[in-house]
Amino acid sequence: LMDEFGLDVIPACELSAELVLDGRRHIIHIGGHWLSEEDPWLQEILRHNQAQDHESYVKEMLRLCLRCGLDPSREGVERSYQMILERNPHSHHLGKQAVTTLLCETGCVSSPQEAREKYLSAHGERLAYVPGEAFFHFASFDAVLEAVNRTGLSTLNHLYYYRLERAEEDALVALFHRLGGQALETLYTGYSPAQQARLAGYCQAFGL
Repeated sequence: LMDEFGLDVIPACELSAELVLDGRRHIIHIGGHWLSEEDPWLQEILRHNQAQDHESYVKEMLRLCLRCGLDPSREGVERSYQMILERNPHSHHLGKQAVTTLLCETGCVSSPQEAREKYLSAHGERLAYVPGEAFFHFASFDAVLEAVNRTGLSTLNHLYYYRLERAEEDALVALFHRLGGQALETLYTGYSPAQQARLAGYCQAFGL
C-alpha cells in the first residue's frame, strides 16, 4: 500500500494519561507522532500503562453485554474473554475496540457503530459502558506529555469525548499548551460543525 499510494508511515501512537480537574479524575488521550521507539522515557510510560488491569476492564464490559443479552461465545464472560485473547495474541492494551470487534464478528451487533453507540461508548445509550477511571491509573498527564515531546509531536485528542464542563475544557487546553503541547485534534467522529469551529478557535488562540 505504501508503494501503491505513495504513503509514508510514521511512528505514532495514542497514550492514555491521568489528569485531575476540579477534584475529578479523567483519562485523557495524547497522540504522539514521529516518536522515537528507543526513547527510555517513552518506554517507561508504555510499560506503566500496559501493566494496568485491562482484563478486569474488558470482563466488566462483557458482563454488562451479557446482561443485555449479548453473549459472543454463547458460554459466558470467561469464554468470551478467551476469544478476545485468541484474536489479539500480541496486544498489551485490550479495551473497547477488542470488544467491539468480537461483538461484530459473532453477530451480536450489526455494525461497529451499533456496538459503540448503543452499548460501549460514553456518548451513546451506555448500556455496557465502563468508565476507565474505575480500573486504570495511567501515567500522569504531564509525564506523558513530556515523554512525547522529547522526540515527537504531541496532540490533544478528542476533547469532547471526556464529557467535561466548558470551564474544564478551557483549563485542559490551556494546560496542554502551557506544558508544551503542539496540536489539537479538530476532526473526530460525531463532531458538529459548531464543535469543529470551537476547536479551531482554540488552535488560533493558543497557536496550536
